[in-house]
Amino acid sequence: MAEYEYTPLDEEAGEIRLLTLLPSRFNKPICITLETKILSSKKIPKFTALSYAWGSDLDCLNIHVVTERGVQGIKFATLSVTRNLFEGLKHLRQKHQAT
Repeated sequence: MAEYEYTPLDEEAGEIRLLTLLPSRFNKPICITLETKILSSKKIPKFTALSYAWGSDLDCLNIHVVTERGVQGIKFATLSVTRNLFEGLKHLRQKHQAT
């Protein structure tokens, strides 16, 4: 599986990245989507903030990012995150609903 590559954000436009945590059971791999949105006073997307720089970057685990959805299925890339963030996502994930 390929490593996830971020596309640069347009800070002047107020872009942010929103993560959607895909549903699954507690002990299954963590799968997410990442979407770029514009954050402005006129258009604020609904989200909950969680620090992605949470814990030591010397202790990391991989999660899976959806990179493509199509007729032939879903393609993923890996993204390395700190163990603390990994565990936080695991506990926030719901079994039947994206968060």
